[in-house]
Amino acid sequence: MKKLYLFITASVLLSCSLILQDNGKIDIPNGANKIVTIPYRIINYQMIKKSLTKSILDEIVEKTSSEAKRTCKYELTYIPISVLVYGSNDTIHASLDYSAESGFGVPQKLTIYSKFKGTSLISTLPPMQ
Repeated sequence: MKKLYLFITASVLLSCSLILQDNGKIDIPNGANKIVTIPYRIINYQMIKKSLTKSILDEIVEKTSSEAKRTCKYELTYIPISVLVYGSNDTIHASLDYSAESGFGVPQKLTIYSKFKGTSLISTLPPMQ
């Protein structure tokens, strides 16, 4: 009986981590490839929840983060801060806030916008301060 209780408890906890919520935390690598946990928020979650799963969200955030890191003058200084996801129908947009150092070594807070159809990156707008 005790083993059954432990199995059920473990199953519930594991399934809760796979269920997508309208806000939470997500793990992505920073510029030094260390995993950092950042908050995410999904706007109009009820509208896009059919086309957005936890694995799709992970992939979208990872691709947006890679695009942001690629735009940094010094990639090692890239630090993701938070991500906002929104969309309609089958188009999903991600807005990632991050910081990185400029060519003069001054930290800057930037935002990059990416547009996806499923998990395919359609376009990315350059970082904005």
